[in-house]
Amino acid sequence: MTLQWYIDCGAKKNYGANLCIIRGMEKDKNSPAYHNDAHDKMERSWEIIEAVSEGTLELRRGAAKWLPLEPAEDQRDFAIRLRRAIFFNAFERTLHALVGMVFRKDPELSADNPPRIRELWENIDNAGTHGTVFARQAFELACKYGHSLIYVDMPPTLPEGSTLADERAANRRPYWVMYEADQIVNWRVESVNGQTSLSLLVLEEETLEADGPYGEEEVCRYRVLRPGSWELYREVKNEQTGRTEYILEGSGQTSLPYIPVAPIYARKTGTLTSKPPLLDLALINLAHYQKYSDYSTYCI
Repeated sequence: MTLQWYIDCGAKKNYGANLCIIRGMEKDKNSPAYHNDAHDKMERSWEIIEAVSEGTLELRRGAAKWLPLEPAEDQRDFAIRLRRAIFFNAFERTLHALVGMVFRKDPELSADNPPRIRELWENIDNAGTHGTVFARQAFELACKYGHSLIYVDMPPTLPEGSTLADERAANRRPYWVMYEADQIVNWRVESVNGQTSLSLLVLEEETLEADGPYGEEEVCRYRVLRPGSWELYREVKNEQTGRTEYILEGSGQTSLPYIPVAPIYARKTGTLTSKPPLLDLALINLAHYQKYSDYSTYCI
């Protein structure tokens, strides 16, 4: 196996499983896929965190990106050194320990919460996830990347004249949706009556959908939220021009004068900006991986 094979494989791996960045379009200010500068500045930290969190196999896949070549090192020698490089994941162990300490006891709803809230807590995301499990996952993402986000969504309204009983029968209810920091690609804030609030929020979503009888394809969408409205764009490739286009799949109005989101910060630096609190540990862990490779090659 040659060094080029490793580099090619590493280049094809985008560090975030939820990312589908199309270079060029992310800086088109007329595109829903636009990534603002604050998001882009945080990407480098997330890239390191993601690679370290994934461990040995991902670092090997990144090849020379994470394990630099020695001066005058032969490509075949590097390929051998890379295949036996081992990473002790102190970062992941520390992250899980910190989250475990915080959630040593399950959070409990206060006694004055109405029965309907308690009912929703048992299935907070409308997919069977208990509120405690959801909160732990959101907190872990915040500790890992610096912040995460909870968006409160609601199914489309029923036809005019529908009653509360109709809504219950159709299971129309609010539910929580979790987003990682790297999915929050664009936002704007404004001050109204001295209070700062979001006037725009764009969330990137990636799903696997059926493609043929047995296959599947990755589909990327951008959810554009504004106070009182929402839009959903699907990313498609124009087969004739080869250009990436964004098709409006759906839109609607809400009864809320604000965007119903709740950021969770572990190390806040500003509105929807943060630093991964364990970044220094990740860098030291990565340095140990590199030093261990040198030691095992030249000292054993």
